[in-house]
Amino acid sequence: MKKELENRFLAFIKENALVDHEKPVIVGLSGGKDSMTLAHLLHKHNYQIIAAHCNFHLREGDADLDQQLVEDWCKQNNVGCVVKHFATEDFAKKEKVSIEMAARTLRYNWFKELLNSYHASSIAVGHHFNDQIETFFMNIARGTGFRGLTGMKAINNQVVRPLLFASAEEIQAYAQDCKIPFRDDHTNKDVAIKRNFFRHEIIPKFQALNPSFQRTMERNIQRFQSIDRYLNLLFMEMEESLVQVNDDGFLIKIPGDKTKHVLVDFIHFYLEKNGIKSPMQAITDIMDAQVGAKSQIENFSIIRDRNALVFQKFKHYEAAPVFVSEPNTEFTFDKYRFKITAISPSDIKNMPVDNEKVWFAADQIHWPIIIRAWQPGDRMKPLGMQQTKKIKKMLTDAKIPSAQRAGFPVMADQKGIIWLPFIRPSQDCAVRDLKATVVQVEVSLT
Repeated sequence: MKKELENRFLAFIKENALVDHEKPVIVGLSGGKDSMTLAHLLHKHNYQIIAAHCNFHLREGDADLDQQLVEDWCKQNNVGCVVKHFATEDFAKKEKVSIEMAARTLRYNWFKELLNSYHASSIAVGHHFNDQIETFFMNIARGTGFRGLTGMKAINNQVVRPLLFASAEEIQAYAQDCKIPFRDDHTNKDVAIKRNFFRHEIIPKFQALNPSFQRTMERNIQRFQSIDRYLNLLFMEMEESLVQVNDDGFLIKIPGDKTKHVLVDFIHFYLEKNGIKSPMQAITDIMDAQVGAKSQIENFSIIRDRNALVFQKFKHYEAAPVFVSEPNTEFTFDKYRFKITAISPSDIKNMPVDNEKVWFAADQIHWPIIIRAWQPGDRMKPLGMQQTKKIKKMLTDAKIPSAQRAGFPVMADQKGIIWLPFIRPSQDCAVRDLKATVVQVEVSLT
């Protein structure tokens, strides 16, 4: 039994090119049987491993015992070990995510840091085939494209899963035969956690219906993975004819001869290929929406055109604010050109009537003036109104496209915003006396 599993382990690594003997590999070592078995197997077969243990401080007392077990095993086997402590609950509250998602994010972010620090070839984690089945059903439950039916990959970027061929029962038996120390995590029995619910409540019902359920699922997933490889080839051909890339983003055509579900899967494939996280439901919703509807995925706004989806990048401007201490000056802020001029009463003629040139009462401005990008929460009192209004609402009302709002300039004096360029000046510095000096500000695109 031991030798058979070890042979399959080495064959799986070779077949999928998972681990390099010439470089170290970071092993996520929790202290549970799966990761401890993985570390044991890699170490036994002379792979260079660095054990990385996360102490999430979620299980009082148990977390420290897990850490102690990992450190003791590493010391006994002359394996390098690094430990990091996380304030997981604080992170979850700050990011407004579940504890499970917080732990996952913290864990993999740290693993990637170690990958670079140790010039490692990969990050090895202890997922096995039972985890694969759980992932399959979880993907179906949350809504997925075809790719979600293929489960986890043996290698995904630099994360490798050398135990994905083995069942939980095989790993349990091997760990006992080899007397590998490990600790059970009692939270794995908590069905309030989604994965545990599938593990303890859903999958056993399928196993009761089909005693060979695990083997059946293995064949199913292999079949889905084969089909997925074919779809990838098809999608690469579709990409050449359907995708148009430009400086502001890209456009995906929606031809009438393709079914919606194929297009949704293609769009998901293309976005994922380009590192854009794209929930299937979000893609489906914008596909079903009326012409002109808008949505957002990561740093892109999406516009539903008649025969295409238009993806536009949100532009994140980093232009430094510009401070102006007196008039009669010209300057550039990002892509905008400003000219500020003082006009004496004798030179005053017709007041400007467009939104690219405004007048302010010179004696009402509290210098210096600052030109900066608008920020959430910014407000001003628009000309002709007695109440303030959010800049965000003014941009929306002016129909400024979502993709152009980031970095849109505002002009403020020391008391507040006095102008939203191209849209409206403030009531506070309005010109009421043409016999007094006015400050004229002009804006144009560079």
